[in-house]
Amino acid sequence: MLVAGWGGSARAETIVVLGRPLELSVPQGFCRLDPAIPREAALTQSIARDHAVPGRPFLTFVDCQALEAWRAGGPARFGRVGWLGLPDVAVDSMKGAWGSGYIDGVKERLPRHSAAEIAATPGSGEPALLIEAPRYFIQASMTPAQLKVTALVNIAGMALAFATVEAPAATADETALRLVESAGSLAATIGEMFAVNDIFDDVDVLSENPPNEGATIITIVAVAFSLLSFIGVRAMWLLLRAPRRRSWPLVPPGV
Repeated sequence: MLVAGWGGSARAETIVVLGRPLELSVPQGFCRLDPAIPREAALTQSIARDHAVPGRPFLTFVDCQALEAWRAGGPARFGRVGWLGLPDVAVDSMKGAWGSGYIDGVKERLPRHSAAEIAATPGSGEPALLIEAPRYFIQASMTPAQLKVTALVNIAGMALAFATVEAPAATADETALRLVESAGSLAATIGEMFAVNDIFDDVDVLSENPPNEGATIITIVAVAFSLLSFIGVRAMWLLLRAPRRRSWPLVPPGV
């Protein structure tokens, strides 16, 4: 189903999803677990089991400071975890127009609440719509023990699920602030992934239909400046750090 590049970058990965390479990253403050390290692979499986993660996540991530302490021999105290993968739907529902159609269908069924309203009424963990935007939305749910923020996002025509989980704060006001911060962090990361994947899509089109050399240089310069102005330096870093797409097979083995 997927092929991943686990290179030197801690936060930028090229993942081949259903035959299409995507550039994916994790939110600020999180670091991915490396499945090539047995104890981190075991922790990935534990997170998936404890939080009923659908399917096999492409990226599983935890708080960077907690991960650094654990790798240095400290206790496993991961108060914040998250993952990025496919939603719990049939494969055909995640391709092309079905990606956006599936996301819109889920969004329309959700009640709409503010972060303060969600934080003030912890209950069964039923999700409520927190943020909606073109190509994605963010929902939140809360129980007395868990605060979960999930985004459903359409990247390159593919529906992906992006989630973070942590414990609620001591007060409703502090919990509402955590909700806002978590949702904002997911939204910022989604914006970066949109920018980088859109740039790669444009480059793929150019490589298949090359213009003259002068036009190519102008296009590259325009792309660089538009990316910097739209999303900032970190997105440019992500773009430069992402492995070369064409080094990965467009159709994963066994598909």
